[in-house]
Amino acid sequence: MRPETRNIHAARQNDAQTGATQTPIHMSAGFAYESAEALEDVFSGGGFGYVYSRIGNPTVNAFELRLAALDRGTGAAAVASGMAAVSGAILALAGAGDNIVSSANLFGGTWSLFKSLLPRFGVEVRLVDPLDQAAIRAAIDGKTRLLFLESVSNPAITVADIPAWGAIAKDVNLPLVVDNTVMAGQIDGKKHGVALFVYSTTKWIDGQGRAIGGAIVDAGGYKWRKAPHEHLKPWVDSSGPLAFLSYFKGRMVRDLGFCLAPLNAWIHTTGLDHYQLRFDRHCENAAQLAEVFAAEPAVREVLYPGLPGNAHHERAKALFGGKLFGPLLSIRLADKATAMRFLNAVKLGSRMTNLGDARTLVVHPWSTINNGYSAEDNAAMGVDEGLLRISVGLENVEDLIEDFRRSLAVAGA
Repeated sequence: MRPETRNIHAARQNDAQTGATQTPIHMSAGFAYESAEALEDVFSGGGFGYVYSRIGNPTVNAFELRLAALDRGTGAAAVASGMAAVSGAILALAGAGDNIVSSANLFGGTWSLFKSLLPRFGVEVRLVDPLDQAAIRAAIDGKTRLLFLESVSNPAITVADIPAWGAIAKDVNLPLVVDNTVMAGQIDGKKHGVALFVYSTTKWIDGQGRAIGGAIVDAGGYKWRKAPHEHLKPWVDSSGPLAFLSYFKGRMVRDLGFCLAPLNAWIHTTGLDHYQLRFDRHCENAAQLAEVFAAEPAVREVLYPGLPGNAHHERAKALFGGKLFGPLLSIRLADKATAMRFLNAVKLGSRMTNLGDARTLVVHPWSTINNGYSAEDNAAMGVDEGLLRISVGLENVEDLIEDFRRSLAVAGA
């Protein structure tokens, strides 16, 4: 099925008891059984069932099935947030004494996790230029347990060479983990050697900024039976291609409490029906806005791969099918004062740090998400004092263009 059809029909099930066509919300912490023996069977693996919503919930499971279909993956695990997906995927694969090799073009929250917290758990993070294949290979050694990158980095809007990373990952037999929040469902993970996609489902999958959530999707591009992760071996024997997800749910979700709330799972499930239609409109609006900004003398630089002159244009065209270039863009103005005046003048763009809302959202990363980072760290992430990140909404693009042009004039940019 094509994306619009797949997102509506794949993995959808009517309620067995009532015939209801919408996923029921199972707001129950626990689940009762008719006999002690039946409950024992579930815990011992002799039967299937739900026992406690921290471990598994029918509404969450329904969302996982639908989300896996979005990526044509082998399965999914829904978690409490996008950062839970990132940290959970890494902690499931790497431990004390191990290292991971990651692109340096990262979201500020991920940067903080990598620089401040993972080292406390004994996991070294080696940051590299995502387009320097020699540097990527040089950073990998016998203690490397995964490769990590963002498909489209936030907020620098760099497009990773996923096929190149996938080829390297295959050569060294390591899983490639891709944060694909910005381009959910638009990349063929199996074709390009992606092992796992991680998502903040809070963003475009929800689409209205209603609830926090995250997910890990096994894209099917990695053979877990060949993985160098000894702790996964028993799970490979029992679960085959679902080894990682089985381990993740059986250990990380159960023991560390990564679980997603049933109501949030239901909210995000409702976003999948019309996800592709919304995503197309987001991207169309972003492309038009990027062209307008590119023609404005006051805008020092427009960071958007849909522009033919952008350094990532050809790579994005090949990776995303040549039509859509993403719903996110950034612009550079002269300095912080100009950026702040522009931000305060905007009427249609909400001043928010979220992404993927139906409304257009504008933020100054230097003073918010990246506040307190060193100049060197910000430079590595592509952030300076004049940078503004714009999550383009579903408004009429002409209204957005008028508002942003007026705001540039007010800012004296």
